[in-house]
Amino acid sequence: MAKSSDNDRRSSWSNIQYIRCELDTKLKGNLKKWLDQTHDWLGYIEAAAIDGLRFGAHEDAYNKCIEARLTLLSQSTGVDTLVLQGRGPDLLTAIQALFYKHLIVLEKDWENLDRAPEYKFTEWG
Repeated sequence: MAKSSDNDRRSSWSNIQYIRCELDTKLKGNLKKWLDQTHDWLGYIEAAAIDGLRFGAHEDAYNKCIEARLTLLSQSTGVDTLVLQGRGPDLLTAIQALFYKHLIVLEKDWENLDRAPEYKFTEWG
């Protein structure tokens, strides 16, 4: 029996779609008000992990910022893996933007959005 090649396995993975959720001036103002409340950032990350989301963060050298992301994984062909991003000048700001989007703007419901295959952002957040 022939082994499947790496190319065969890669082609069966799902596509990745980035959730288009940009923070305009009004949402950024609301984010600042939301940040006045007490938050448990590690608790938010843990709750997301328990809900089946993957958390990650890295430096985005191209855009000169830090990106925090939540990923809703899919291993099914034809079903997209969804990614929600938050960006900022530092890790905490990126996490704050990410969880504001996840918890407040999108109310933890990404699957029912009108999603565009490309993602473009103009400012951090």
